[in-house]
Amino acid sequence: MIKKISIAIVEDFVRFRKGLIMAFEQYREEINILFDAEHGADMIGQINTGKFPDVILMDLQMPVMDGIETTKWLHANHPEIKIIILTTHTDERFIRHMLEIGAHGYLFKNEEPSLIKAAIVEVLDKGYSINLMVEGILKNSLTKTGNSPLLLK
Repeated sequence: MIKKISIAIVEDFVRFRKGLIMAFEQYREEINILFDAEHGADMIGQINTGKFPDVILMDLQMPVMDGIETTKWLHANHPEIKIIILTTHTDERFIRHMLEIGAHGYLFKNEEPSLIKAAIVEVLDKGYSINLMVEGILKNSLTKTGNSPLLLK
């Protein structure tokens, strides 16, 4: 029997969070949603009770403790937990910054659940997941700044 992947969803928009939970119901044989949280401080409370997901899907903009501070905290305190940012922010600066501070993947909220699931698996297999849209944004940015795109090969 293959071990189920344990995930957590950290998202302040309740309808989106609950919708994502419902969408992942189709993968219940492979993925277990260990907990969901409204913001980073809520997530820390869950982790402090001994709930350690393999992967966290996390929004950037949240009250109390946002995705940036939460990613920094996770990277410093639980580097074994993989982080996939799930947001509407397409700005290259956000993407680059989140990957620099410890995120393992960056997805947009309009992704199909199957692509989010694939990213979860990829992060656990490879240590990172970059979809084509994010890769294109980063390549465009590197081309404009004159930096080498070797990072993305």
